[in-house]
Amino acid sequence: MPAGVAVPIEAIATLRRRLAALPARHPERKPLMASTAELYGVSRATLYRLLRGERRPKDAHRADRGRSRIMPAAEIERWCEIVAAMKVRTTNNKGRHLSTARILQLLVDTWERFCAFAREPERRAVGIDCRMAVAGILYEVDAELAGETVVVWWGLFDQQLWVEQDEQRWGPYHPVGGPIPLHRYRKHRKSRREARAGQVSALAAQLRLPRSALSGEDDVVVVGAPGSPVPVRPFVDPDPFHELTFPTALAARHAIADELRLPLAKLGDEDRAFIDRLLAETLSRPAIIAAVRERFPAGRRGGIG
Repeated sequence: MPAGVAVPIEAIATLRRRLAALPARHPERKPLMASTAELYGVSRATLYRLLRGERRPKDAHRADRGRSRIMPAAEIERWCEIVAAMKVRTTNNKGRHLSTARILQLLVDTWERFCAFAREPERRAVGIDCRMAVAGILYEVDAELAGETVVVWWGLFDQQLWVEQDEQRWGPYHPVGGPIPLHRYRKHRKSRREARAGQVSALAAQLRLPRSALSGEDDVVVVGAPGSPVPVRPFVDPDPFHELTFPTALAARHAIADELRLPLAKLGDEDRAFIDRLLAETLSRPAIIAAVRERFPAGRRGGIG
């Protein structure tokens, strides 16, 4: 047989079976190996290497080996969680609980009845995006229910949702999003128009334009003909809030009493005469306050001694 031809797996299996029937030091083992190697055009070393198991037939397996064909993996995990929860719930002070077989038996006999239990119906408003949140989970309903108030029906042990409006039932609906984690908030996703408007606003805030760009001139624009007089309009009352002068002498006396922290009736005749002369001369607030502070120093009790 020409060199380079692989030894069939069937020939290797037959050779291994014939060698297994002979003792380890039987004289027929060597001629058997030599004849087989010559038949397939390989060396004895290659034949021994193939006998060690490198060309052994592999076991055939299904494509779904290791995966359940009875129910999906998610459903199996859900049942495992229920069994574990029931073991925790039935554990006594000695650490004993129901066995797995007993729990499965209970689930098969009473589970169908528990699944038929439903929560108390609730009234919920459907958003304009046809979505509503129930227990922190978003559900998307039919477009006909957008903006409507519906009655929500859902079971104790499932996540499917039914809604009812005007004696017509809709569903079931499945969750479209999980609950938002604590201290996390979903950012509003801007549309293309909103993103473009934000870019324009940010660019406008960075721009700096000179006055000439707005006026169309190279320098400051002077309104009016050259040499024309600027119209002047005097104020009707230059001191409308009486910050510079007192409106009356009585108001000035009140200010002097506040400054001295003492009624003017308790002043001496000479001090009262000084105040009368001062108010007869002027009602200017700065001048009166300065004259009072000069005559009644702050070191004197209540402004006077």
